[in-house]
Amino acid sequence: MRKIYSLAILVFSITMYTCSSYIDTSNNIYSKSLEFIFKGNYNEFVNKNKVAMTTGNEVFRPRNYLIKLPKKIVHWELIDNILYVEYPAKQIICVKAKYLNDNVKEGQWKLINPDEETMEKMLSDYWEEKNYNFDNIRARNHRITKLYTNGIFSILLYNIKEKNFDHFLYMVKSIEEIKYKAPDN
Repeated sequence: MRKIYSLAILVFSITMYTCSSYIDTSNNIYSKSLEFIFKGNYNEFVNKNKVAMTTGNEVFRPRNYLIKLPKKIVHWELIDNILYVEYPAKQIICVKAKYLNDNVKEGQWKLINPDEETMEKMLSDYWEEKNYNFDNIRARNHRITKLYTNGIFSILLYNIKEKNFDHFLYMVKSIEEIKYKAPDN
């Protein structure tokens, strides 16, 4: 009986630790440039950044969007114009939006197998930030890596467990552009 009681306490402790390690169980995040809302069955990320980037005489305005994301987030970052969302076992969703003045036309949404160069370009800043080694976190067997894109948005589903893939894809298909409103002068 004592062993069963000890085992029950151990299982409960592990469960509590695991659940508390997800960041999407805490308070929502609101700022002028983004919102991260942790709902019951999913999360909602809103990029509403209006800070433009300049190079020479060109001004690049960020594209704003709303996207639903799966629960159990362990880490997220917004680096430049790319959102990185990490889940247990190095499953990563990477959302890249073209700037408003990029000369890109919106095309049909398609799900493709990305080449290694595309994956490395999209993930390199995040991996560097997290001190990950590209060779150590290559997509594993029984994992799925796909790029969902329409030319304006590129969403990399990297190293996703087979059992999670359909749900992850369903969630990211919710992405919608929020039209930019120039600030009043």
